[in-house]
Amino acid sequence: MDGIITVHEPDTKWYKIFLFASIGGLFQINSCEYNAVEDLWYIKVHATDQSDDLIAEYIEYQKEKMTESNIILFFGNLLIEMGEYDKAQRYFDTILSSSNPNDEEIACIFYNFGRIHRFLGNFYRTINSYTRAYQLHMNARSKHIASAGKTLNELGLVYFAQRNEIKAEECFKRAMHLYKKNILRKHIDVAGTLINLCNLDCSRQNFEQALNKYQQAKEIYDNSLPLLHPNRALLRVNLGNIHLTAGNYQMALEDYEAALKLQEASLPSNHPYVARTLHNLAIVHTHQGNKDKAKNI
Repeated sequence: MDGIITVHEPDTKWYKIFLFASIGGLFQINSCEYNAVEDLWYIKVHATDQSDDLIAEYIEYQKEKMTESNIILFFGNLLIEMGEYDKAQRYFDTILSSSNPNDEEIACIFYNFGRIHRFLGNFYRTINSYTRAYQLHMNARSKHIASAGKTLNELGLVYFAQRNEIKAEECFKRAMHLYKKNILRKHIDVAGTLINLCNLDCSRQNFEQALNKYQQAKEIYDNSLPLLHPNRALLRVNLGNIHLTAGNYQMALEDYEAALKLQEASLPSNHPYVARTLHNLAIVHTHQGNKDKAKNI
């Protein structure tokens, strides 16, 4: 069964979406389209029978997260998670120009602009957006210190992608320093930065240190995230990266396959994370001499 949810007032849209879950049905989002003439967002959904305990756990996690988040910005985050970057950009542009956002919302919007540009590979605009977000968060001082740390973590990812490991490491370590001032040691943002430091260690062939940081991050995720959360897939991808770099191809293959299974359960098939995992699988198959499998991925 397919359906369409129309969203006009930001404060009510999530009630409409989760009404489906509250009556015992589970719907998967297919697409989001904005109609400027009607000033409505159309969310196309279809019914799914995957209403098992893992799905229910993930829904409850998202409900809890939603109560802790800015509802208006949450919808834009959802578009980014779906890989709908152009639509997310338009959504946040609309908020900036017509919704009179406060300073905290503006900082978060520029943080999300940075995420969009990073996924699209536009590093110059990514750095500008993250820098603006970081400055706004730091101007708010202690209230947004953790958000400033999260922005530094994302900025470090950009430098790492540009192979500037010195700047990347500086950003990750500064992020960890800010986290210590404002959030618990086992917060999921701490785990995310640990994973990025793990990747640095892996790049430098420091595999023992990388595995140690991986285990610390895994412990945090095991205690904080539902089993179907996409970040768990990223954790397996990063473990696969360690094994790939170390030449342990069979172990890397198992990690990438496990990650892909998690990603396919929670992300659109055209999401960049899925594409990267498939790319890594092709690399492993090539190293193992399975060139036909690599070509068919």
